[in-house]
Amino acid sequence: MVPGGGGGHGRRRRMASTGMQIFAFVLALLGIMGAMVATLLPNWKVSADVGSNIITAISQMQGLWMDCTWYSTGMFSCTLKYSVLSLPAYLQTARTTMVLSCVMAAMGLCLASLGLKCTRWGGGRRAKRH
Repeated sequence: MVPGGGGGHGRRRRMASTGMQIFAFVLALLGIMGAMVATLLPNWKVSADVGSNIITAISQMQGLWMDCTWYSTGMFSCTLKYSVLSLPAYLQTARTTMVLSCVMAAMGLCLASLGLKCTRWGGGRRAKRH
């Protein structure tokens, strides 16, 4: 008697399970990349000031790491936020939590790759089943 059912049912189930694991791993990788992009982009707070006319319109974007200003004339300038201590507490907290989120997610993804059925790291198939 073959453990896993008759014929190829067990193998198909294992193949589907492996495919699902790889799909979940790719989704987790995309999630980490999205979190890193969100951490780095300066679009956390966006404000626009039209002023007295449309020619002097200014759009300001503030992020965790830099502030950018876009003028209606096409000029674009960014300034980095160098000093952490001069930032407000909510911005320091947001920076810390976003960086920790990216680091913890990357560590989790590395650990998850050890348990994938399609990898040879972390023991053989029998050890991974347990």
